[in-house]
Amino acid sequence: MLALGIEPVGITNGQGLDKPPAYLADKVKDVDVVAICSSP
Repeated sequence: MLALGIEPVGITNGQGLDKPPAYLADKVKDVDVVAICSSP
């Protein structure tokens, strides 16, 4: 669910409005995926 709320930020960054947020969102998404994969 959190990833969904962050994705819009990444899309906004695509326009060049905010680069840091997009990088952060990408990091969070990557961590989220890892957490899901780690789940038994």
